[in-house]
Amino acid sequence: MKKSSILLSLMLCLGLFGVNTVSAQKQNVIKFNPLSLAIGNISLSYERILSEKTSFQLQAGYWLGGSIGETKFSGMSLTPEFRYYVTDNERPKGFYLAPFARYQSITASTKLDDDASATLTRIGGGAAFGYQFLFGKTVTWDTFLGPQYLKNSVKYKNAADAGTLDLDRLSGNFGLRFGTTIGFAF
Repeated sequence: MKKSSILLSLMLCLGLFGVNTVSAQKQNVIKFNPLSLAIGNISLSYERILSEKTSFQLQAGYWLGGSIGETKFSGMSLTPEFRYYVTDNERPKGFYLAPFARYQSITASTKLDDDASATLTRIGGGAAFGYQFLFGKTVTWDTFLGPQYLKNSVKYKNAADAGTLDLDRLSGNFGLRFGTTIGFAF
């Protein structure tokens, strides 16, 4: 019974943490999206190589805020992504296809009235394709593009202020996800 418990625990650990299939390749990449800074967003990603052809990436973004007219915005996003590398290059390098899910929450408030606020919540997914370059052994440059569909929900704190904080104009369902990241593989 004790041997079975130890064997079961070992198998569970190997299944949870993965088996390093190619020990020479880098297994992890931490990335930063420099383009997101143009709109006041900090976007960081972590990619974990799962096998010779697959990886999992989690991207998190925080919008520091900005304003359009009298309306201030802030928000966050989470994007889990599964990557299938089509090319036979050493990971984390090559052309890939990536289905993804996406969650975004954007909060708006007006400078004219502290009580007026609204929250736009967007949940959906899509598919991207991209290419990740590996310079030397550790520096990555990843560029990606793909369609997305997001279901939107807008909640206003004060119904009378819905006209002032009209987030419905920001809540189109179909969109394009694109970007570029610079990373460090280890």
